[in-house]
Amino acid sequence: MSADINIRSCWRGHCPLLGPALYVWVQGCPLRCPGCFNTEGLDMDRCATLTAPNVLAERFLEDPTALVLSGGEPFAQASALAGALRIIRAQAQQAPVLAYSGYPLEHLLSGAIAGALDLLGLLDVLVDGPFQRQHPSDHPLLGSENQRVFLLGSRVPVARLEALKRPQIEAEVDINGGLRLVGTGGNGFDMHALPALLLRHGIILE
Repeated sequence: MSADINIRSCWRGHCPLLGPALYVWVQGCPLRCPGCFNTEGLDMDRCATLTAPNVLAERFLEDPTALVLSGGEPFAQASALAGALRIIRAQAQQAPVLAYSGYPLEHLLSGAIAGALDLLGLLDVLVDGPFQRQHPSDHPLLGSENQRVFLLGSRVPVARLEALKRPQIEAEVDINGGLRLVGTGGNGFDMHALPALLLRHGIILE
């Protein structure tokens, strides 16, 4: 039986590569990349929302478009997430799944992380590598130039990846009135500068 998944946030948005998607930001990351934009998702000991794998799968299957796993570090909860994806794969075989990881693919393949190989085998797209703030990327899926995109299956064609043109930032007000920002910046833009930019236009982040 898979353990529960510690989820910081779960919502439906738009992925530049996959289109409409259910985003799952897991809570907890053992890495500490300088300049990480999602610092509230780093604490491994914080219990955000504990969700059974079958409950997450059911949430996705309400509208089985695509799934994006981020965080936090999804591979810190690889076994539990793999449990959810096995249920999803059984009922929505063509739904693509993308995951971000601060670990290089080579480390994930080494067997050093429990459940990593199982989770990798259920993904269609992996974006790997630690965020390096000093090397910003203009690629719509990448936070920094060292990161890589791997197509791990046939559900996402290479042509779709090659067609991506520019970085995107998605802003959404959540049910608690908070502003959620999703994106990678680009063109040298630092996501940490966004709150100050919004403030100059009269928008205050609390």
